[in-house]
Amino acid sequence: LSDGEFDEQKWKTGRYAIVTTGYLELRGMETDEDVLYRPGDMVTFTAKDHNTGKTEKREYEVMAVGSLPETLDKQSSFYFDSTVIIPETEYFGLTENRKALSVMINAGEGKYDEVSEKLSDIIAPEPGIYLKSIESLRAEYEDFTRMIKIVGGSLCTILGLIGILNFVNSVVTGIVSRKRELAVMNAVGMTGKQLSSMLMWEGVSYAVLTALTSVILGTPLCYAVFNFIITTR
Repeated sequence: LSDGEFDEQKWKTGRYAIVTTGYLELRGMETDEDVLYRPGDMVTFTAKDHNTGKTEKREYEVMAVGSLPETLDKQSSFYFDSTVIIPETEYFGLTENRKALSVMINAGEGKYDEVSEKLSDIIAPEPGIYLKSIESLRAEYEDFTRMIKIVGGSLCTILGLIGILNFVNSVVTGIVSRKRELAVMNAVGMTGKQLSSMLMWEGVSYAVLTALTSVILGTPLCYAVFNFIITTR
């Protein structure tokens, strides 16, 4: 619940509802202007009897503003998303539809395979019914993380090769451009071994500075991007 409190005694009267509404892209970042209902507001339902054609209106006071856990929600979303939770007795009084939007089943320890097999046999003749289990969700997550690893690894490899080529190019260009400087150093007594050692340590210092910069700046950036992908997922 994000606003208001749940009162079990009031809930049993059947006159109250829990509501969640908002725009999809604002979910989790709503301001006071984006909240459409607050505790104390009234919500009106209109139900039509298809046999008699009569309509019935019922009003419910908003007890609290909140939402169901994702595992219990309808597993779908729209640009403008609205959910109203009312007591079961009130729902059955408004409609003759007894079909559940979703059903949650908890399998006992060691019974998962048995329950999963029975459920698969039950829903097989019904193409409009979908079964999601903890194993299927885990498989989806593993597929998603595998894709991230493949894409991320490929990009890192490509960027690494580009970095190495740029580094080699910079070193070679530096040697060519400093040919006169190196010739002067050789003329004043610097041996070829000393020149090679100097150039090697210059390359090492560039590599160390590059690695430190990548770790200091790249790690927070990668973490921010990865966290953004996970939260939006």
